[in-house]
Amino acid sequence: LRMIEILSNYFRSVIVLSPSDLLPSIYLCLNQVAPAFEGLELGVAETNIMKAIAQTTGRSLQQIKSDSQTTGDLGIVAERSKSNQRMMFTPAAHTVQAMFTKLKGIAQMSGSTSMQKKVDTIKGIFVACRQSEARYFVRSLLGKLRIGLAEQSVLQALGQSVTLTPPIENKEEPYNLNALASRSDATIKQKCDETALIIKTVYCHCPDYNQIVAVLLEDGIDSLKEKCQMKPGIPLKPMLAHPTKGIHEVLERFDGIEFTSEWKYDGERAQIH
Repeated sequence: LRMIEILSNYFRSVIVLSPSDLLPSIYLCLNQVAPAFEGLELGVAETNIMKAIAQTTGRSLQQIKSDSQTTGDLGIVAERSKSNQRMMFTPAAHTVQAMFTKLKGIAQMSGSTSMQKKVDTIKGIFVACRQSEARYFVRSLLGKLRIGLAEQSVLQALGQSVTLTPPIENKEEPYNLNALASRSDATIKQKCDETALIIKTVYCHCPDYNQIVAVLLEDGIDSLKEKCQMKPGIPLKPMLAHPTKGIHEVLERFDGIEFTSEWKYDGERAQIH
């Protein structure tokens, strides 16, 4: 809950100060550069990341490999290697938008010289990293962010953020930084959960943050179900389910409604599109 609160407060700050950073912020939290159905992967081998760290910090590849085996986390090795490095001048600080654009560019590189181009880009980003940025940048490249944040938590935080600090249609009005300031804790929790459920449900039908975030910022939560619906070519998230405590609960929920039920078998499930 504390993690969701921290992330929600960050999203609220972004909504007010820099709305264009909301979409890349979500992708960076999830360690993605595009919707899952696009299949866009960074495609950088661990050895190449080690080479980039070694070449940038002046350490040998063997030292980097040895430290990685000892710590079990190449991100920490990168951070420690970077902390011992002295530079004549400080590069410009990373921004959310620029970092996301560069990572997506790495994923889109192809061709015979693509790996060298990826390594060169990685070296450029790594040089400008400050403090713990190197750790999380390297972990992002490896696809192991290790911050304990699941996608459902990100959706919950997004729901909480747009409930407490709703994006406004009339940009000339000042933002209401806490729309539920006068409400009780129970009411705030209920409102946040209701919004989060809408976002989670819409995401199952239309698993594309590009569309969801655009609608949230332009039209608000009320337009989400109408404007983010199922579309040909975009696969649904499989197994949208609400756990129940027993058959009686299922029958109560579908009372007076025709429904179909089927056996649930263990195993893999696939969708063909």
